[in-house]
Amino acid sequence: MSHIKDAWSTLLHKLQKILAAFNRVDAKGVKRVSHATARSRTEVLIQGFRDLFGLGFKLRNPNNFSPRHMQALVREWEAKGLATSTLQWRFSVFNTFCRWIGKAGMLGNLTDHLVDPTRAKRSYVIKEKKTWTMKGIDVATKILEVAQDDSYVALQLLVMWTFGLRAQEAWLLKPLLADQGAYLAVCWGTKGGRDRTVTIRNAAERLVLELLKRHADSATGSLIPARFSLRAWKSHFYRVCREHGVSRRDGIVPHGLRHELANELYERLCKELAEKYEHSIPEADADKVQADNQDSQDLARRVVTETLGHSRPAITNCYLGPKPPRKKKKKKSNQGPQK
Repeated sequence: MSHIKDAWSTLLHKLQKILAAFNRVDAKGVKRVSHATARSRTEVLIQGFRDLFGLGFKLRNPNNFSPRHMQALVREWEAKGLATSTLQWRFSVFNTFCRWIGKAGMLGNLTDHLVDPTRAKRSYVIKEKKTWTMKGIDVATKILEVAQDDSYVALQLLVMWTFGLRAQEAWLLKPLLADQGAYLAVCWGTKGGRDRTVTIRNAAERLVLELLKRHADSATGSLIPARFSLRAWKSHFYRVCREHGVSRRDGIVPHGLRHELANELYERLCKELAEKYEHSIPEADADKVQADNQDSQDLARRVVTETLGHSRPAITNCYLGPKPPRKKKKKKSNQGPQK
């Protein structure tokens, strides 16, 4: 057993050197990645090599990683029934790792290593509406209920509902710095370090932002009280939510407020754009109206995608449901009257 421990110690030592050299930049080696991404990569790689040892591959040098090792890992994960998103993330981490060790492109595609290639395809179609309203919950009433217990948690839920922020983005938001007049700058706690702006569209949203400014912690500038660390606040936030019936067990979660905002914003934009198109059409033209309505829906989806901090429009299907197919225009007959 000692030789196995020696092999693992040697591999781990060399792996940590590689991580120290490359783990803080993105796959292309251009931009810095967040601490969360770097930590997740480390966990995936260490666990992956540990799994390889368990499968009988006693590597001493991580530079010797090859496609057969990747296939063994992927099939092990597949057999455990891991979600498609997890398979994709772990494979992408090892793909990036191969770039670090001078073997870019060596692994090919995830489908090359799966027993069932269809497991590589991730569905972005919503299977169940996740908005609080669809679950029969009045959002404002529930947030006011939480406010009786913890005003900071309630404010963060309000931020998620009003501006579509993720939980961590709401916790770390610094309202005084984020207020850029016409828009909200979301620069703290973003997923993958991808900053974005969220348009302030009406007086109600402006009112919420002013409320946030008054309650931001004077020491940190964020919506987390100074006495809490980020980790401690995360535990506190979800504990308070659970106590007020906001949990998976209860059928609603904080993330559902992003779904709430996405659906409200989409419907509002579709209505505004449809009215704009309606006034721009001089005469009744069914095909033109249909095409313009579909264009407005596409544009509304793109705006929702950017507001939520995503880059791929397909992900919006998780919030809005599948995009309806475009109707084909009817071909006009060129045949003259029959004689």
